Amino acid sequence: MRFIALALVIALAPVQDPSRITLDRTAKFSEFCASFEKAAGGKIAADDEVEDKEIKLSLKDASFFEAVDALCRAHGSASYVDLSDSFGSDGLELRIKPLPWVEYPSAYPGRFKVAAIAMARFTCRQDAGDRQWTRLHLLVFGPPGIPIDHSSGATCEWTMAKALDADGKDVLLGEKEAPSEPMVDICSTPYVEGNVDGYAAVLKPFDLDRGLKVAAGTLKLTTADPVDLRVPLEVGKEVEMPGGTITVDAVREHEKKGARGATWRIHLTLKPKAKAASIGALLEQRVRCGVDKDDSGWRYQSYPPSGMTFEVQAGPLANAPTWVRLRVRTNPRTIDVPFELKDIVFKKE
Repeated sequence: MRFIALALVIALAPVQDPSRITLDRTAKFSEFCASFEKAAGGKIAADDEVEDKEIKLSLKDASFFEAVDALCRAHGSASYVDLSDSFGSDGLELRIKPLPWVEYPSAYPGRFKVAAIAMARFTCRQDAGDRQWTRLHLLVFGPPGIPIDHSSGATCEWTMAKALDADGKDVLLGEKEAPSEPMVDICSTPYVEGNVDGYAAVLKPFDLDRGLKVAAGTLKLTTADPVDLRVPLEVGKEVEMPGGTITVDAVREHEKKGARGATWRIHLTLKPKAKAASIGALLEQRVRCGVDKDDSGWRYQSYPPSGMTFEVQAGPLANAPTWVRLRVRTNPRTIDVPFELKDIVFKKE
């Protein structure tokens, strides 16, 4: 069953002082993307399959995501919201795919976008009686250059301040009204590719067909500026990085994979200049390895809960990897992002 989301978009006061976009012209899709990149301070990457057709666009004092949404809406078959993928972003680009444009109830605080993508009702059968509640699934999209996804090491703390049903009734749950843990774990938020974080707000039961009149709150975003670090894979090599030093301890062949080559294990040690709580405080959880100019693309990287030595897995590669690229977290900071969405209704088609 398909749903079409209807919403009144509410723009709140800017979180920062972002560049606003005003224009009234006709140009190719790629030309608009290049223009919007300047406002974002990062890259917009459209897949080759996205038709580079001419589009007439009129914007006045639009935020980055308001502008991108207007462009994708006018195109009709271009979108950066992909509910079928879970990893691939590097936090520095907004990837647009050849997907149908879908309207979601949205708000545009500053350089960010907050959208409601689904609602669902749940019933939990317990000895004390059945309990019902609903979940409102929310996503926040970050612009290129402000990493907010899990792999970047960013954290998003969501707080719901208001939730009213179609009749204006408060549907926020009190502390003692929250449902106990169900016998079956239910995935709380769909995985979405890109520079995005998700949250499932647990609310009192309400009529899903009539939706919510208001959903508002704040998310506290802790992020950092990303800096790429290329480390030559020479055993004993030390490479300076912001906040410390990376040392190459070992590069070992792990398992042969026939014609594809072999997998490799790379041992690295981080020596921070100041005391750090964990490796993740200084490095993003993504890495890429390669031989000369060839590489395998960004991969998710996990770190041990303690200690400063970690292992990177590479390959299969035809030859031993000659470099590894890490993403260093610099200038950590916190940003408060308020949001308010109105008339959140998902109409059945």
